[in-house]
Amino acid sequence: VYDRAVDSRVLRATFAKFFTNGVFPSPGTALQIGKASTGLAVTVQPGICIINGAMGGVNGDDPVTLTLDTAAPQGNVCYGIMLRFDNTDSFADSRSILLNVVRGDAGENPVPPTPDTSTPEVRELRLGYVEVPSGATDLSAATVHNEKGLDVCPYAAPFEEIDLSQVVADAQAEASQAL
Repeated sequence: VYDRAVDSRVLRATFAKFFTNGVFPSPGTALQIGKASTGLAVTVQPGICIINGAMGGVNGDDPVTLTLDTAAPQGNVCYGIMLRFDNTDSFADSRSILLNVVRGDAGENPVPPTPDTSTPEVRELRLGYVEVPSGATDLSAATVHNEKGLDVCPYAAPFEEIDLSQVVADAQAEASQAL
């Protein structure tokens, strides 16, 4: 297509064979979230991730600032900081992985929003979450939880998980025939 011998879907399928979904762990601060200097905002450090073979993240040397909310929450709230891959036709920029803030439900003991993994075309990894107390206008009393390396945001690993079940079954069948 155009000046490319293969399209983006073929490239993504190929990259998905080489790496599992996740954040590339080097440098150690890759896609680390932290409190911004003021307001209900966090920063995300530069780093790269891969989701379903698509790559994205924060490019350059400077962190990106994300606003959690424009007004103080009523009730304690958890905000999830997500990496979102969306390959649906309705998604305006389907060639990207975007940073997304997802507001959880307010309550006395709020829980972090669950990453969207509804279809293979939509996949989120939660970099972490921020617990914000009711009425807060900045994050001085908030708690930031980074989740890189956990199930909700694993590290990218070389090679997809290899299914050896058929190889084992074939070897067992050949051994049985030989006996």
